[in-house]
Amino acid sequence: MTKTVNFSEQQLAEITARYERRLAAITKEAEDIRAVLTRLKGEERSSSFSTGERGVRRGRIQWEKFILDKLQDKNELLFKYEMRDLAFEDDRIGDRSAIQVDRALSAALYKLKDRIQSYNVPGKKGYAYGLPEWFEKDGSVKEEFADKEWD
Repeated sequence: MTKTVNFSEQQLAEITARYERRLAAITKEAEDIRAVLTRLKGEERSSSFSTGERGVRRGRIQWEKFILDKLQDKNELLFKYEMRDLAFEDDRIGDRSAIQVDRALSAALYKLKDRIQSYNVPGKKGYAYGLPEWFEKDGSVKEEFADKEWD
């Protein structure tokens, strides 16, 4: 004997949304697992001397210098994700993943804490970084740097 349950439209919408969120999370996790497996299989080949295959060669990036140079070149406050995007335009990046670049940038930003300044942009998650001369003594951004349109 089957029992029929009737849901209101709101209940049905909530249940559907919950399952769609779960499906999206599971799909994302499956994609992440596939990416890790692909990288692992690729690293096994690149570390094997018998096959002669190698991964894309990476150049040495001095991340602190990279950050300072990009801030000066752009002459505007930059979020870490903007720095990451600029890093992927650099030929020396090689086959690094976004996670590896983020970690390197985070470490470099920490090391630069006395040479750069962070700014919490209202309504945005994270910090924008700039050179100390771009800030007032009270920590606010000088007028010429405050007019950036934040994505």
